[in-house]
Amino acid sequence: SDPNWLDKQWAAKDRLLGHFERHGSFPVDNSRGFCRHVVMDSKAYSVESSLMALMRLGMIPFTIPIILFLVVPLLCCVGWIWLAHRSFLLLFPGGFGWLI
Repeated sequence: SDPNWLDKQWAAKDRLLGHFERHGSFPVDNSRGFCRHVVMDSKAYSVESSLMALMRLGMIPFTIPIILFLVVPLLCCVGWIWLAHRSFLLLFPGGFGWLI
């Protein structure tokens, strides 16, 4: 762990802001190894796709009953298996070791 990590981050921020003050933009490629600046295409992120994403997000509450419908029988089976196992251990504390 580097005790001066935060100071280095502040110095890098100051260098970036100094470059922005002088040139009006951030450096395209800096020495930290990040890739070049990518301009996002706003057509792909339109209002229509945002509304579709909102509709998909709104469908999440409708999936909860379906998930419960699938999980409840599974939990019942696991509970019955656990109950059978515990009953077996009560009836035969040593298991079937006496048969071997």
